[in-house]
Amino acid sequence: MAGATAQSIVDSVGPSRPDWVDSTNKFLCRLYELNLIRAASPATAIEVVPPIDWTSFAAGDQPEIEVFDDLAQLILADPIHDVDAEAGWPMRKAA
Repeated sequence: MAGATAQSIVDSVGPSRPDWVDSTNKFLCRLYELNLIRAASPATAIEVVPPIDWTSFAAGDQPEIEVFDDLAQLILADPIHDVDAEAGWPMRKAA
C-alpha cells in the first residue's frame, strides 16, 4: 500500500462506493489481525495517490478475505518428534 493509511483507503472508497465503506474497513482490520499488513508510522503515511476509480469494479466485488487454516496444526507439528510412533504421520501424539 506504499504507506497509505487504512483511513485514506476507506475514504477513497466512500465517494464512488458508499456501500463498500463498512466492508472495506472490516477487510483492512482483518488483514491487520492476520499480520498481512502493518500500520505505517505517521511520518511515512501518505494519502491514496492517485485516487482509485472504484466505479470500475462490479457491485459484488467488495473486498473480502477467506482464511483456510484447517491444516495449521499439522503444519506446526514436528514430524519427527510429535507424531504417534505406531500410527505415523500425520497422527499427532496424544497430549
